[in-house]
Amino acid sequence: MIMSTITTKDGTQIFYKDWGTGQPVLFSHGWPLTADAWDAQMVFLGFGEDKAGRREKLMETKTPILVVCGDHDTSTAGQNWFPLMGTLRNAHLVVYPESGHGPQHQYPELTVHHTNAFLRHAVR
Repeated sequence: MIMSTITTKDGTQIFYKDWGTGQPVLFSHGWPLTADAWDAQMVFLGFGEDKAGRREKLMETKTPILVVCGDHDTSTAGQNWFPLMGTLRNAHLVVYPESGHGPQHQYPELTVHHTNAFLRHAVR
């Protein structure tokens, strides 16, 4: 992994981590996160070495997983979950229509309904 900066025309320095070759993937963050906050996700997605075997452990987990996303999320596209849903045996995907990155804020009552149903099913 290479760590470096890009300097914009106005002199702002933007820090980045280069995880190797292939199609570029951009993970952006804001306060209060640091660039290190993405390290676990990058390993999960296949960038870098997974010495702890997190990907395998996630695929084998028996812990129920609820994924809630919006169909217009430009930060974490909902369709990115589709390939994983067949692999994660205990995962449930809920996609809210016409919502962005925080669908639970746009649909609070529906989110409570889906979360309660998930928990009722998961606790059996």
